Amino acid sequence: MVFYGQIIGAGGLILFILILGWIFGREFADGTLKDLLAVPVARASILLAKFIVGAIWSAGMTIIIFIAGLIMGR
Repeated sequence: MVFYGQIIGAGGLILFILILGWIFGREFADGTLKDLLAVPVARASILLAKFIVGAIWSAGMTIIIFIAGLIMGR
């Protein structure tokens, strides 16, 4: 169980970084960053929404990884 915790700790960190990097990086790749900055919505609201989406995705992935670990351990 300790080994599984270490794997989740290292792999989960990389997974969460990839999720947040994808969420914020798509604005640069798609060229929509300038459009996002021009809308009449507070930038803090946009950032908060992106972090909430990232937290939901990360929680979902954590649950999936945890269930997969329980199945493999059984």
